[in-house]
Amino acid sequence: MPLDELLQKYGQNILAKVDQRAWKAVTYKGKIMAIPAQTPYAPAGAHVFKKDMVEKYKFDYKSVKSIKDLEPFLAEIKKNEPSMIPLLATANGTAAGVTLYDYTTITPGISYSEKDGKIVKILGVPENKENYKTINDFYKKGYIAKDAAIKTDYLAEAKSGKYAVMRDSGGYTEDGSKSTATYGFPTVETLAGYPTISTNSMTSAATAISATSKNPERAMMLLNLIWGDKYLLNTLAYGVEGKNYTVKSGTVKDDNPTIEATTGADQTWAIWHNWLGPLWDQWDSNWNSTAALQEMKKNNDNGKASGILGFIFNPEPVKTEIAQVSAIQKESNPILTTGSMPDFESYYTDLQKRLDAAGMDKIMAEAQKQFDAWKAENS
Repeated sequence: MPLDELLQKYGQNILAKVDQRAWKAVTYKGKIMAIPAQTPYAPAGAHVFKKDMVEKYKFDYKSVKSIKDLEPFLAEIKKNEPSMIPLLATANGTAAGVTLYDYTTITPGISYSEKDGKIVKILGVPENKENYKTINDFYKKGYIAKDAAIKTDYLAEAKSGKYAVMRDSGGYTEDGSKSTATYGFPTVETLAGYPTISTNSMTSAATAISATSKNPERAMMLLNLIWGDKYLLNTLAYGVEGKNYTVKSGTVKDDNPTIEATTGADQTWAIWHNWLGPLWDQWDSNWNSTAALQEMKKNNDNGKASGILGFIFNPEPVKTEIAQVSAIQKESNPILTTGSMPDFESYYTDLQKRLDAAGMDKIMAEAQKQFDAWKAENS
């Protein structure tokens, strides 16, 4: 249901804390339909390195500006560390910096160029092709595992500690603290780039009130309380002290604790903050340090909103073509992300032809049609 009146009457805490740009992403035909969460809207991509390997080979990791800059380090690892794999890539995750940060996905395969405002097929962008070609080159040189295309759990592979270079664990921290905490061993990292803030990133954890709610006023009051009461927010997220988390320093009473939340099979209670309310009000913890949260907020504040913020593509008119294209992408994406094709040029060209035959041109035309209509309504 529309939330405009409810927010004005009962949502003052929410209105005070939500990023003002995010309301555009949850507005449909002039009405606010959901509450945008506090979450990393534009999590900076980063190249993550095992700290011991960087120190051992005295690699200037901060000099890395593109995936090609990784090669001297990858070659060193390949030559001298037979028990390690230089670069982590899996069926569903490749090196940071491969994805083009100045293109916003409309539907898989079709993107909006933030540079010139055009709708494009992403495989037709020269920089995109060059990045995948580099990954293929790395694969042929043995920098990527031979069976990478059948590995599907990126996080589990990263945690194994057998890779020298990985991608970030969901956001860049200059000191590597977030990836160190997530992967379980000391890391350092360097910035790969900032993606544009998109409608999808701003609505990925939005909260709505059902049109069938018997008491939408009370629902909004509860949400507003969660956005205003840090103790309630953190209790709903972490659970009960002594049972679901322990305080390492500070006190809950003074709202300055550093806590250790239970993990794995012992984690019987956990609701992520951005499904509930303000992520930036999360207590310092093994989930996210206060420094990491501050870095995420800074990334959001400094992030550039997409030129199509608020545009939502309706796939219904081309659902048959999308299904056909998706079937091809399901098979081809693991090969692209790991570079595991014998002949890159022939594979890439053939893939483009197959996607076009499956209906990519029709999908692009529909995306352009909807974009033009949306632009006319919002100009």
